[in-house]
Amino acid sequence: MEKMGPAGTSQIDLFRELQVFSNAQGETFSRLVAKDGRTTMMPDHWWNFFGPETPNIQKLAIRILSQPCSASGCERNWSMFEHIHSKRRNRLSVEKMNDLVFVHYNLRLRMRKNAIVDMSPIILDEVDLEAEWANENQTAPGTPTTVFSDDDIDWID
Repeated sequence: MEKMGPAGTSQIDLFRELQVFSNAQGETFSRLVAKDGRTTMMPDHWWNFFGPETPNIQKLAIRILSQPCSASGCERNWSMFEHIHSKRRNRLSVEKMNDLVFVHYNLRLRMRKNAIVDMSPIILDEVDLEAEWANENQTAPGTPTTVFSDDDIDWID
């Protein structure tokens, strides 16, 4: 509660609101639809509908529920440790292993970043329609060609 709570909120306010929520008290939480919704609705949707009575707990709940729940980062890290800790290198200290994993992982991130292809949009005004490649008929004989009109295309300014 101390680390994740909204900035500028006292702990006492958070615990008061938590008590209202936990005991299903107050104008909103005591309603039957709010009580039934706790088990039937998605948690973030429930908090959006019924949480305004307790704004600090609502912000805290949505913040917690918005966190990704995946172990892929840990799996990647364990995989890297497995790759580095082999029969040859089984006497490495924990600090040395951590340093090697850190360096290896960051090198892979840098390689991935450098390998990103430029995905700039195609600007039709800059395409040379007189070029040889633009005028070639690429379809096989007997294959119908698709023709588009300006009405079929959404132009971006």
